[in-house]
Amino acid sequence: MEITNSLIVHGGPYFPNLEELVLSLGDFEGGVEELVSGKLVCDSFSCVKSLTLTFVDFDSSDVLGFMYEIIWGFPNLQTLTIKALSSDSYDHEDPSLELCTLMEQLQLLNVVLENFEGLENELFFIKKLLACTPLLKKFTIRPDPTLLFPGGYEEKFKVAKKLLRFQRASAIADVDLDWS
Repeated sequence: MEITNSLIVHGGPYFPNLEELVLSLGDFEGGVEELVSGKLVCDSFSCVKSLTLTFVDFDSSDVLGFMYEIIWGFPNLQTLTIKALSSDSYDHEDPSLELCTLMEQLQLLNVVLENFEGLENELFFIKKLLACTPLLKKFTIRPDPTLLFPGGYEEKFKVAKKLLRFQRASAIADVDLDWS
C-alpha cells in the first residue's frame, strides 16, 4: 500500500495492528525533508515488529535524526533492515554523533545493514545499536558490492577490527560482516 507522508507521520491510529512497516526515505516527491520534518507519533505504532528503511543517507542529519526517532520510538521492534544510500561525496560530516543521545534498551532480535561503506556515521550507528540491544541474536552487515575499499584487504581488516571492539549488550549477538 502506498500512503502519503502525512499519513506516515500521523497515521498510527489508522493502523493499530500494523506489524510490518517499510519506509523509503528517498522516494518522496517532496524529498526526504518533507517526511522527516513531521513529528512521527511512534506510540501509535506500538504493534510494529519489523521495520525496513530504504535509501537511508548517513550523511544527512535530518535523515539520521528521523531514523533514531523511529527506531527508538517503536517499543516492540524486533527486526530492523536498513538499506543505505550510496554516498556520492567523500566529504563526510559526523551529524550522528550529536543526534543520538538515546540509551534506552531496544527489543531488536535481528538487524541487517545493507550497502555499508564504513563511514563514521554508519560505525557510530552500529556501535549504538549493539550497546542498546540485550536480546540481539544476529547483526548482518553487507558492504556496498560496488565499493572498493581503499587499501583492499587492509582497509577491510581495519573496519572489521573496529566492529569487533564495539561493546555488545547481548552475550549471544552474532555480528556477520558479509563481504561477498
